Amino acid sequence: MAAAPDRVRYPMNAGSLFFLCSQCINHLFSSADNIGEFPSWPAVAHGVLCRAAVSVREDGTPRLLNHHPVVNVHCNQCNGHIGERFTEPANAPELHSEQGKYLFH
Repeated sequence: MAAAPDRVRYPMNAGSLFFLCSQCINHLFSSADNIGEFPSWPAVAHGVLCRAAVSVREDGTPRLLNHHPVVNVHCNQCNGHIGERFTEPANAPELHSEQGKYLFH
């Protein structure tokens, strides 16, 4: 069966996976930017940490997530809250290099 002309097909392998918004199925990031699963914190559900994201926007509202400065991240398509971006270097050993990275949950 031929692919529709407005569709792009990728081979199914670990290097071609895409992570999608759970609310509207908008493409958020690919497996190439995936760093791995993020351990649960008391105020945060289990999540996925990644280097770069597409089709997202930040609301610019600074806040703390377990004493680490972050801003909220929303899907460009549905405006749903999908995670946070770390804005400054963290003091915790497990997050010492997470500045600028995204946490999706």
